[in-house]
Parts: sequence; structure tokens; C-alpha cells
Amino acid sequence: MMGIKGAVLSIIRATREKKIIPVEKPVSEQKMLEGKVALISGGSGGIGISIAKELHSCGCKVILGGTNAAKLEKCKEQFSDGGVESVIFNLSNTDSIVPTIKEAEGKFGTIDIFVNSA
Repeated sequence: MMGIKGAVLSIIRATREKKIIPVEKPVSEQKMLEGKVALISGGSGGIGISIAKELHSCGCKVILGGTNAAKLEKCKEQFSDGGVESVIFNLSNTDSIVPTIKEAEGKFGTIDIFVNSA
């Protein structure tokens, strides 16, 4: 049985002998989606806005998709620190889906996550 002190000394010796440099990269749970972009259809509804808030709190940029422009703008106001955009997104009109996704991509340059809560 080595104990903590012995284990630490072993690690230090190993890093010196093999020129291994330990690199710490702590990942904050609050920012684990930093730099990601999420598109949420139904983003102005209760479940959609809740998902948006959680993703945003984890560092994600969010694009709210919905059919009511006024409601989308009201939802965007809940995010005072920015990082949230919106698009008119009507999934029942299949011809508009691809152009809407391209419009959404233009907001932040990409879409990494899609949530269908419509």
C-alpha cells in the first residue's frame, strides 16, 4: 500500500524521467457547451424556452425557432446578455425548412445542435 504521498512522488518522478508534462484542462459544467450553436424549433414555447435557457447557461449560443415573430422577440428579451437569435421556423411548411436552416446558420455561422420541441 503506497498512500497518497507515495503516489504523488511516483508521479513526479515519472514526469521528470520521461519528460511528461501533465496538462490540466478543467471543464466547467457551466460552460461545457462553450462555442456551440443550438437551433431549437418550438423555441418560444414553454419546453423550448426552458431548453434554450439551459443550453445558454452552459455557454451555448441559441437560435430560437418559432412561427410567431412577436413571441420570439419576447423570448429573446429573457436573455439580456446576448448570444440568442431567432428565426421564423414553420415545420409544417416543408419547402421552407432548408432555407430557414440556412438563415439560422447565418446567425452564428453554424449549427451544432438541433432540438425539435415543436
